[in-house]
Amino acid sequence: MLKFMRKNETARNVVIVLVCIALGSYVLFSFGEAPPTAQGDTIATIGSTTIKRRDALIQEINYRNQFRGMDAAQVDQFVVSSLVRGAILQDGAEALDMAVSDDELRDLIIRIRTDGEGNFAGNEDYANYIRRQYRMPVTAYEQYLREKALLGDKFRQLFVGSAYVSEEEIRERFTEENRKVTLEYVTVRPNNIQSEVSLDDNQLKKLYDENPDEFLTGEQRQIKFVSWVLSDLRDEMTITDQEALDYYNTNQDRYRQPEQVQASHVLVKTGQGFLSDEEAQKKIGEVQEALNGGMEFAEAAKKFSDDSNASRGGDLGFFKRGTMVKPFSDKVWSMAEGEVSEPVKTQFGYHIIQRVAYKPEEMQDFDAVRDAITNELKNTKAREEMSSRAANFVELANSDGFEAAAEKQGAVVQESLFFDSDPSSEMGPTLKSAAAARNAAFALAEEGDVSPAVQIPNGQVVMTWTATREGQKLSFENNKSRVRTLGESLAQKAFIMDFFDALVAAAEKEPEKSLQELKGDREWAKDNFFQVTNSINANGLPYQLRNSVDFNEDIFPLAPGEFLAQREFEAFNSNHYLLVRLKEKEDVNMDDLQEKRFQIAQQIQGQSGGDFLNAYLFERTVQYDPKKDVEKKLLSSVGGRR
Repeated sequence: MLKFMRKNETARNVVIVLVCIALGSYVLFSFGEAPPTAQGDTIATIGSTTIKRRDALIQEINYRNQFRGMDAAQVDQFVVSSLVRGAILQDGAEALDMAVSDDELRDLIIRIRTDGEGNFAGNEDYANYIRRQYRMPVTAYEQYLREKALLGDKFRQLFVGSAYVSEEEIRERFTEENRKVTLEYVTVRPNNIQSEVSLDDNQLKKLYDENPDEFLTGEQRQIKFVSWVLSDLRDEMTITDQEALDYYNTNQDRYRQPEQVQASHVLVKTGQGFLSDEEAQKKIGEVQEALNGGMEFAEAAKKFSDDSNASRGGDLGFFKRGTMVKPFSDKVWSMAEGEVSEPVKTQFGYHIIQRVAYKPEEMQDFDAVRDAITNELKNTKAREEMSSRAANFVELANSDGFEAAAEKQGAVVQESLFFDSDPSSEMGPTLKSAAAARNAAFALAEEGDVSPAVQIPNGQVVMTWTATREGQKLSFENNKSRVRTLGESLAQKAFIMDFFDALVAAAEKEPEKSLQELKGDREWAKDNFFQVTNSINANGLPYQLRNSVDFNEDIFPLAPGEFLAQREFEAFNSNHYLLVRLKEKEDVNMDDLQEKRFQIAQQIQGQSGGDFLNAYLFERTVQYDPKKDVEKKLLSSVGGRR
């Protein structure tokens, strides 16, 4: 049904472009059901523009279809950002008395309703789709397209059209894209040389004493916090027998034990590193002969089986239907107790199976699981109570202050040690080195800010940032593990730099040789450490260099044979050490510029217009929602409908 919606790639792309540009999302034509909604209700106002339930519903459906499996709270944030941006665009357009004509809207709808073969969807099919997808009439949906897609896009085009592109910018962009070089480089990571660098305690202490600035913590923070301990709250919870029984009756599938069989097997494996199929068939035949000759099954498994359970006589224990691979499962469930099978072929090899015992399906008695259910319900109640107390505390702390909130709730305020962002930095006896608490503390923007509730092992905390100090020198004795990590990193870096210096010196003497040829007898320097690029422009730089090196300022000015001065780079949150040499370079041919001038100008104009638009959206967001009250209201509305 509605084949035109699925097939119409052109129309779909039109909607994607328009709505993505205007609102930061796009209409995905999925076929799920949406909850009923009152389409005209205003849920927020941005400037002179209202955001309606209709707008929120359409955006929610679009984003949830686009980001299936993503955390719901994150999707909610995307939806809210999209609604705010769309309202700001509409506000700007209306301030300039811009409007969408009926003809413009009609053209878009015709494109949406026309498939790639020119077939036009009838009114009934089109209306049925909109009702099922968004639970609104066509008129409401088309008004959304007029206000949010087409009108917003008109306003956006003002920014693109206003971006001036100079001849100098065009020539500079053309030059950047068409200058080319060939690079030779060697990459060494610290973990590549761990076996080459080791420090005893005396060497580590010497390094520590001679390099005091290398053994400092990062900026340190101190927090005050209130904590709720799950085990303490659990002891306060009471579960009646009736509550436990109700849970048992409602969740009986959890307490139903499916039928099971117990089996043993002898496995002769096939495949890489094991016997060929022909050899395995021969060996499994020998096992059969031994069993037919009276050998006990367990003894045969110990003697012949290639499986890890051979020492246990091939015992596989009890298992449910479908647990084993299909040929094995089909066979064992068709056998009688004590029966021994013929050889069975599976992906692992050849099996001979003995069915040992059978357990029918049974329901666990309530008395047998009463304590487990009671404990589970206590834990659930305790978590709910903990989350409720923490949420109430956050609200109070933001309105009345942290200390006042603690006094009202009768909560104990604790204080952490000073700590930095390193995972091993100790925060105190309660928080210890809990990663979630540390991350939350360093996510606070200013001293005095209050965190949301943070999950830590066996509880939750709410914190406020109270003090800051510069990094401190680590104690050699009290921070031995961290000092060793830093010391080894320092020694590894020195080792790598010495290697690079040796390569540069060797290259000066024998410039015609590759860096790999100059490595000498250093067996630890593997062949895959050494790379040579194709002829590349700025976009083809090795990924380790892209965020640290400017192609036109740092790479292209090098003469063939020269080395890049920078050797240490960060990529994907880890250090990489690279020695980079320019092999060849090819300057740009400006005669080719004319052919690409228009395309380059469009590129620059689109990027500049996008920058102008983003700056405008940011400024208007701060102006219209300085305290993020609208954002909070929208989040409550969007999240509350799940």
